[in-house]
Amino acid sequence: MERAALGKLLLSHGIQPSAQRLVVADYVLEAHCHPCADRVLAEVRSRIPMISRATVYNTLNLLLRKGLLRQLALADGRVAFDPNLAPHHHFLDETTGAIHDIPWEALEVRNVGSLRGLTVREYQVVVRGTPKARGAPAPTGGGGRQSPRAGHAPRAARAEASGEAARSDATAGAAAGRRAAPRGGR
Repeated sequence: MERAALGKLLLSHGIQPSAQRLVVADYVLEAHCHPCADRVLAEVRSRIPMISRATVYNTLNLLLRKGLLRQLALADGRVAFDPNLAPHHHFLDETTGAIHDIPWEALEVRNVGSLRGLTVREYQVVVRGTPKARGAPAPTGGGGRQSPRAGHAPRAARAEASGEAARSDATAGAAAGRRAAPRGGR
């Protein structure tokens, strides 16, 4: 995405677009993987060598709070970031540690709204295992995440996805066969 458009996106979410924030956001919001904070730091330092760890981590946390990104804790002590706010599940390759998106409609989850004594805000399925054959296509058909152009919510649609997230009634989401869009950092 062009720098001006990215700046507008950040401003529309109440984020002042500094040069450092623009570089962090550009990388993490376009990532075709689910990077951890250290990977984001390394990638951003290749563009701005003097950027501090604190700046990168603070920017990631700000993107989470503002709903542009969500945090995934899928493996032991490992936290990854996911800019895909559309409903989807995850496959964790236990051999490589790679996290792949699984389209929402690929799995059927039923009766979430009927769980007694619980108010379900959101849910997702995490499938762990290994591909049947090395080199076999990942669940999304790619090596990590699908390109945003191939089914992920593009940045321009993030505001709409955030609007859908306001509908946090899991019963309504389950009745429609999907969940409310996840909210980052909650």
